[in-house]
Amino acid sequence: GRFETKMSQWQPNPDTFNQVSALVRAATSADAQVQRQLNEQLQIFQQAPDFCNYLAFIFARSKQEPDYIRSVAGITLKNTMNAQFSRLPNEVKQYIQTEVMSCVGEPSKDIRRTAASIITAICKNTDITQWIHLLHPLIAMLESQDQNAVEGSLTVMSILCEDHAEKLDSEKIGRPLNTLIPTLLTFFKHDNPQFRFLALSSINNFILDLPAALMIKINDFINGVFGLATDQTPKIRRLVCQALVTLSEIRVDLILPQIQNVVEYMMHSMNDADESVALEACEFWPAVAQLEELNLIKQILAPVLPRLVPLLLSKMSFSDEEVAELEEEENTVADDPKNIKPIFHKSHHGVDEEDDDDGMDVSSWTIRKCSATSLDSLSVVFKDELLPHLLPIIERYLKDPDWRHRESAVLVLGAIAEGCRKGMQQHLGGLVPYLIHLLEDPNFLVRAISCWTLSRYSIWITNQPSEKFLNPLIQSLLTRMMEQSKKVQEAACSAFSIVEEDAMGDLLPFLEHILQTFYKCFEFYQAKNLLILFDAVGSLANAVGSALARPEHINLLLPPLIKRWDMVVDNDRNILPLFDAFTNVAMALGSAFGPYALPVFQRALRIIHAILVEDQNSRAQRLPGPDKDFMVAAIDLISGLTEGLESAVDTAVSQSNLMDLLIICMKDDFPDVRQSSFALLGDFTRHIFIRVQPKLQEAIPILIANLAPDYIAVCNNASWCLGEMALQLGPQIGVFVPQIMQRLIALINKDKLNLNLRENTAITIGRLGLSAPQVTAPMLDQFVEMWCRTLRSMREDQEKDSAFRGLCELIKLNPHAVTKHFHIVCDAIVSWEHPKEDLRNQFFQLLHAFKSAMSPPDWEKYLATFPPDLRKELATMYQL
Repeated sequence: GRFETKMSQWQPNPDTFNQVSALVRAATSADAQVQRQLNEQLQIFQQAPDFCNYLAFIFARSKQEPDYIRSVAGITLKNTMNAQFSRLPNEVKQYIQTEVMSCVGEPSKDIRRTAASIITAICKNTDITQWIHLLHPLIAMLESQDQNAVEGSLTVMSILCEDHAEKLDSEKIGRPLNTLIPTLLTFFKHDNPQFRFLALSSINNFILDLPAALMIKINDFINGVFGLATDQTPKIRRLVCQALVTLSEIRVDLILPQIQNVVEYMMHSMNDADESVALEACEFWPAVAQLEELNLIKQILAPVLPRLVPLLLSKMSFSDEEVAELEEEENTVADDPKNIKPIFHKSHHGVDEEDDDDGMDVSSWTIRKCSATSLDSLSVVFKDELLPHLLPIIERYLKDPDWRHRESAVLVLGAIAEGCRKGMQQHLGGLVPYLIHLLEDPNFLVRAISCWTLSRYSIWITNQPSEKFLNPLIQSLLTRMMEQSKKVQEAACSAFSIVEEDAMGDLLPFLEHILQTFYKCFEFYQAKNLLILFDAVGSLANAVGSALARPEHINLLLPPLIKRWDMVVDNDRNILPLFDAFTNVAMALGSAFGPYALPVFQRALRIIHAILVEDQNSRAQRLPGPDKDFMVAAIDLISGLTEGLESAVDTAVSQSNLMDLLIICMKDDFPDVRQSSFALLGDFTRHIFIRVQPKLQEAIPILIANLAPDYIAVCNNASWCLGEMALQLGPQIGVFVPQIMQRLIALINKDKLNLNLRENTAITIGRLGLSAPQVTAPMLDQFVEMWCRTLRSMREDQEKDSAFRGLCELIKLNPHAVTKHFHIVCDAIVSWEHPKEDLRNQFFQLLHAFKSAMSPPDWEKYLATFPPDLRKELATMYQL
């Protein structure tokens, strides 16, 4: 087709038009041979700049064609645009926009729907504010007498409101929301239920940000929502619940005058015949329970607890469909890849969010899970006040011959474990043995949920005498891990991981038995449960440490792990939990891991290299980059090897280009990569400083640049790494101290800083003081007060020890800096219960040097200004 200069005059060339029409017709054929040829032709046609014009022309103007042919042209147009939108000339885009807009109100529902999806695709690929002739014509169509035009416009509007809420309020296009919201509100009372649904669905997208256009009309909106509360159409009632839940989360004050009615409505809606309405209503309870103000939550929910608790409990039994789905999953032999949760790498450095798996894993979110989450949230608010409403029902359910009631009672006991911890303690002596007994229930779902609930009380169990609860629990969980039911394997293995983390050394008597069980599980677990087993292996290594390093243990543990290691390819996400397991195992085995280390190191190195290359290529071609989780896991694995092998890791590192790659990783824009890179550099600094030394000029400025609190774990690791370098370099770190200290002083004095980060900052400052006191001492008065307040309550370990030695050095060189903060320094010194002998002597000399610098009457007068407790401690501990 010839490409005209001016698109508005564009006319199709008849021959090309016939070819494209034939192509579109052929697209409806089911024949594989035809489809293959079609794809080849499509490739050729897509090279022509006006191919999209032909598709738009067929879609919008070939009204003699059947609707399905026009729709195919429209869908082909949408797919072609998604693939090459940025390369289309502006005139082509404008032509498509004009043609498609003319179809929004067509009589055929199919054509309207296709037009909406083309418009959505254009808006996804371009800034909606650039398309001047989109919103105002659509809003005008809402006023049309033609019902098709109204429905078409509402359909497009509801999609645009969902995808581009904040842009629809843009000044650039004349704030269309000011007209749109009042117009949409008029549809709340329309006879056509689809119009009511689309209008409410559109406005619901603005509740989160509450733009001015909605705030002006907020009372009309809320009254409109109440007006739809008893609508005959279930999907509208679901949106009513959604609107009220979102309002309660972000601006509960707006519905407070009506809150008792809202609470009653939600309780009523939880029994709605339509499940999606009931589920949306159930979301209200966790939303309210997580509000900021505790008294307000209690005021809203306390009056209804006696009715709400039984209602939530009644929704926690499995439905027939869920049981059928779970039984089918049990009976299918092979795992369906779709049912395996996405896997994320568990970081070994910095603070990880607890991943609290709720032991209620049917693949989708259900009212059962939401009710359990609600009770969990309520238990956090009301704590033991919840128990009188709960326990009588739980007792009744546990005795019920219907296994579903038994199962849901056990689920409740797990859900409230955290919130009602205190009040539950008096019951656990009898309850825990009962739950262990339930691990042998004839129903596999009762066995599975009992595993989860026991894991929720794991801390209590591991703090009792082992023979009473922990030993029988370990025996039972290991038996359950070996059974045929996949659901029970999964629950038992997950629970065992948690128990391992809490039991630590108490596992030692069972070590042989545990390893034999793992060994057998490796032989028959399928894909999904293998991932959980890797996690259990990692937790075991963490818990028992070097006890694993006996030959008979290594022979049970490593062969199955290495077998899996050889089976999985580098870019399979299943490698991530395996890497995590190897990281922990290498740290636990220490030098005993030596014979296995080289291939593990080389694979990790290969993955880091491959991802860096892929990252570089994708940047050059402006494509989305690789999955950096693999690189993070590989760096963490080398960290694990370094912690395990210590200086022996050098045989692998010295033969590689890892140090060059590590410097590149340290500059990555993905925070997790920097976080792990700094940790590895710190490990190398401790164990093989000879490899780090040549890179210091490059590395230190990168570390300094990351001493900012935006990413806590990144900043923590950069600071820790600099502290390790200071200990290695001694006075040579001095040249960098002014830049490092400028950042650290700003950090330690920052308001509302994360406590862990503040402690680590103080430790690094102390280490710099120890290594390069001459350069650091002049700045002492800028940080000493906050430094002492931070470290006084930290646990006494090697790091705190080296930090305080640094402080003593600094005070010797610059005693004037601490005169006005001296009582705070004294308070930090007496906070030490068991300082090492030589550190105690340093404290003694320092305190007495201050005393002797004053005349006795001045000293007595000065000491009188100290708090009495502090004076007493200084007298007993340091004879002041």
